[in-house]
Amino acid sequence: MLRFELKKIFEKKLNIIAMLVGYAVMALCLIVPIHDEAYVYSDESENISGIEAIKKKRELAASQTDYLTEEFVTDTIRDIQSKNIDLDSDEGYIQVLRPARELTYFLINSYMDISYVNYDTNILNRIDLSGGGADFYETRMRLIKEHLNKDRSFGNYTEREKEYWINKAEAVTQPFKWGCRTIPNLVIMIFGVAFYQLFVVAICIAPIFAAENESGATQLLLTTRHGKRKLILIKVLAAFIFSFGYLIVSGAVELGVIGAIFGLEDMRLPVQLLDAKIPYNLTFGKACALQAMVCLLIAFFIIAFVMFFSALTKSSLATMALTVTWLIAPAFIRASKTNDFFNHINYLFAVRFADVRSVLSQFIDYQFGNVIIDYITMASVVHLVLGVLLLVPLRKVFIKRISK
Repeated sequence: MLRFELKKIFEKKLNIIAMLVGYAVMALCLIVPIHDEAYVYSDESENISGIEAIKKKRELAASQTDYLTEEFVTDTIRDIQSKNIDLDSDEGYIQVLRPARELTYFLINSYMDISYVNYDTNILNRIDLSGGGADFYETRMRLIKEHLNKDRSFGNYTEREKEYWINKAEAVTQPFKWGCRTIPNLVIMIFGVAFYQLFVVAICIAPIFAAENESGATQLLLTTRHGKRKLILIKVLAAFIFSFGYLIVSGAVELGVIGAIFGLEDMRLPVQLLDAKIPYNLTFGKACALQAMVCLLIAFFIIAFVMFFSALTKSSLATMALTVTWLIAPAFIRASKTNDFFNHINYLFAVRFADVRSVLSQFIDYQFGNVIIDYITMASVVHLVLGVLLLVPLRKVFIKRISK
């Protein structure tokens, strides 16, 4: 029976089209960013793009330094200040920003407030080096503490929350290992895009319980020797096998292609190269594994959601409409300026925490007494629990609906 259920999923024309479109979108998400990468030599003698540009950027990063030590950062900023150039001008771009590329932009961002409004390119020119150093890591912790101590209309951090985030940020390994962020950023982005593959999953499994009802075959199937219990179990297994298989194969192929072309040694770099203020002690490799886990946990919930409403509504179209609404509609719910409880509920929707790359820079937590749970853990647990709660009554819902 399991083979039969899987065969029904794979043989349906709409499902085949959806799967192919999903894989095509994933391929474009890999090809387009690589194609758009560009590298212009300092003397403007040559402009290269694509794979060669990425390789050149990696060579440049490797030649700059192995680790972002205080001494290296201080010497770099002192050299920039000695040029006495407006970094926001064309001259500043040509003489300072373009030659150093990612390094200069990373340093600029590292000295700016966490929730800055305007990008301040000249901030490096204003850093006081009279004390002998740039205080890179000290500034990182100062900016984090300032962020935690800000007054907010919807509520402030408690002392326990401040302590939690400060301890977490101080535990990050330093000095940061330096390298090119292009490939790790691409990998974690690709894994994040897997969220949109959930629409393919929903299309393919929406008829899992509704199809027989729509064709009138449900009552006949339930009178066979397989019975109600086994039939439902087989359908659930088929939905999970197909869905997880589709998502895992997609991610594995993308990762394999990137690894074959570029290698994956850059995945050992710290996620702090995305933003120095990130408080999680992770490498890009671990962050990508976390992104994959988050997507699979969301998928677990969505699979359960689709099956529950497929059984409840007995309609593939209604199930799809409800699933799309659940996945997309929360993106349009605005954050409250006065109610922190509402905001924390709003954060838990999948569309808000599916992009781990963005979430890692956010200091969001859930406090229960003296216990602090970080955003990713809380949202993941909620989706796991909700998925289980939808699966438990599935048999009763299905049998009750077909008996009417």
